[in-house]
Amino acid sequence: MIPHEYKSISRSAPGMLEWPNSVERLPNGNTLIADGGDISGNGSEVIEVDPLGNIVWQYDNDGGFLFLHSARLLKNNNILLADSSSDRVIEVNRDKQIVFNTDDWENGTGKLSDGSYIAYPNDAYELEDSNLFICERNNNRAFKVDRQGNVLWVYDKDIDRPHNGHMLPNGNMLICASDINKILEVSEDKEIVWSYGDGERETLDWPRAARRLENGNTMICDSKNSRIIEVTTQGQMVWEFKVDYFSKFYDFQALSNGNVLISDTQHRQVIEVDRSGNYRWVYRNFHLLDVEPKLKNGFFKMRDETDIPLHWQFARLISEGGGKMIWDEENKPYPCPGLEYDRTGFLYLHQVIAVKPGVRYKLAGRIKTEGAKGSCSIQLCFLDKYGGQVYDMEDIPKGDFYMGDHDWTLDTIEAKAPAGATSVELRLSINDAGRVWFKEIMFHS
Repeated sequence: MIPHEYKSISRSAPGMLEWPNSVERLPNGNTLIADGGDISGNGSEVIEVDPLGNIVWQYDNDGGFLFLHSARLLKNNNILLADSSSDRVIEVNRDKQIVFNTDDWENGTGKLSDGSYIAYPNDAYELEDSNLFICERNNNRAFKVDRQGNVLWVYDKDIDRPHNGHMLPNGNMLICASDINKILEVSEDKEIVWSYGDGERETLDWPRAARRLENGNTMICDSKNSRIIEVTTQGQMVWEFKVDYFSKFYDFQALSNGNVLISDTQHRQVIEVDRSGNYRWVYRNFHLLDVEPKLKNGFFKMRDETDIPLHWQFARLISEGGGKMIWDEENKPYPCPGLEYDRTGFLYLHQVIAVKPGVRYKLAGRIKTEGAKGSCSIQLCFLDKYGGQVYDMEDIPKGDFYMGDHDWTLDTIEAKAPAGATSVELRLSINDAGRVWFKEIMFHS
């Protein structure tokens, strides 16, 4: 069989926007977008589009990116990229040559001066002195580092899985402490001098970006609350842009014309809105997921040329670069597929099936685990007409969680398709390290 640890059939052509992360309006009026790629882990790239939506520059490292999180224009016109699933930050010129790579530090080991390694960087910026400021999720820190890998400053307390750190003109750092639902302003002495958010999801839910505005207010991407807000230093909200669907906004830029540029991950688009909430510009170019009228190959009798069950997809987008398909060839009467994983992300097999709002659906199947450190489960992720999740992963209907070593067990889920749902993604998943197998999957209303 073809090696399939990183092999999957991709329908994401160059320039097709699947998972927009960082966005930036360039001085020439074009827009720079970091695209995380499609659900199978393919198609991650950085694109530059003009005001008419034409792609004028594109770079995908010959298909080698697994999940880009950010792309930032440098003073020399090169692009600085946070290549998250490859645990590195790189600089690429307009001839598509990598001219800087953190993998080259410490004789090609990628080691920093403090003995650590970059682990899933979410964002990277170049400072005025040419040093870098990097937020990395899996080391729970934000730090300054020079181009030789010498750590100059690090903040690694009071934050959990941070995103998007900015150095302010006063020398302080503005950091999104995403998993504790707070925005922190940290001094060079590592003291918290300002914060917003009380930890409650109603105030902030997984904030992914924050910027200090010229008027002294702070604009925040309140991702899971599907909004962008502006707050004063006293914590009073003075502006809000909110949509009526689960957007999972990732990044934004407050533009000089007063508008706000926003990346909308769930609807696979980049939008520009004015202060009244009117859409002034939209870039959308994506391939909708293939939707089946009913479940196909639920007993896994057929496989494709990459050893993946026919009509199913191997979803690696948020697997942090790990995971592979495995098969129990001894299972009778048919071999059954499984997943082997070695890290703390999320890996799954999925198939998308058409549904009708208000109708109850039932998913059933047998599950077996071996050495599962996290949780293995079957899930019903309802999607809207854009292929976006109707609600957050925490709220997705799930079966029981199976951990450790667990013999074959029948599990079931029942859930009503919510308003706005046009399809459902059947997920056979593993979270954290271990092995899991699935068989006899059934789905009906």
